[in-house]
Amino acid sequence: MEFAIIFFMTVVGLGEEIKSNQNEISNLNKENIVLTENLKALAKKHNEDFTKLAGKHSAAYARNETHHQMQQTEIDLLNIQVESILDQLRIMRGAE
Repeated sequence: MEFAIIFFMTVVGLGEEIKSNQNEISNLNKENIVLTENLKALAKKHNEDFTKLAGKHSAAYARNETHHQMQQTEIDLLNIQVESILDQLRIMRGAE
């Protein structure tokens, strides 16, 4: 008789533990769904931010390249002027 009572209490206790575990699993599954949705939203925002940043970088790079080309053109023109002046000096020195 005592064995039957102990067995019955064990079965009831296990049943309650199983229900408790099922509730915890259900709650964890709900939390997992919420976290997954949050992660998806963060990933989407990250991708949008990255795309915006890439666009800004491309625009800045293009401006920098244009500026560099303009400066290089100015340097080339100045070099031509310097060479012209040096040539004139050489001619003037040769005439002396």
